[in-house]
Amino acid sequence: MLVPGLVAAFLFVNMISYHGILNEVFVYLGIWDEPKTLQNDEFGWGVVILQMWKNIPFALILIGGAVNSLKTDLLDAAANLGSSPWQRFRYVIFPLTLGAVQVSFILIFIGALGDFAFYSIAGPRSTYSLARLMQMSAYEFEEWNQSAVMALTIMLTSAFFTILVSLLIKPLAVKRGEVK
Repeated sequence: MLVPGLVAAFLFVNMISYHGILNEVFVYLGIWDEPKTLQNDEFGWGVVILQMWKNIPFALILIGGAVNSLKTDLLDAAANLGSSPWQRFRYVIFPLTLGAVQVSFILIFIGALGDFAFYSIAGPRSTYSLARLMQMSAYEFEEWNQSAVMALTIMLTSAFFTILVSLLIKPLAVKRGEVK
């Protein structure tokens, strides 16, 4: 989290390259017969691995903070009423931490959608992310209007996803009905 994206991308390339640490470990363990191309592969698996590596700690900080802020009285009351650990998680912890899950989803999506460094270093060479295409059209082709439209597309997609996540998580957070 403290390492800038471009620096992290170059560091992580050593792990996902053809004879990188990840490939060598998988071949040694017998998971793969031969090393795989994870950097600049056509499906973008290198970018997926990099995004997970970058964003999971961020999400865990947000969700962990939400879990730590829960009052123990609620969990004790649920335990005293005979709920199992799974029921305490499902009916107490999960609904009360959905706000942090929602925020982490939204922030990670917005960051991943506009990410330039990981995609330009480890992404496929045949397709481009919107951020990379925006940079390329502005600086290489001098199509500034097209770049502005792409920036607006990124912003509108982020706003749409924010609204969608809010609408999907809202029913999960509100439990209506009789208290059993």
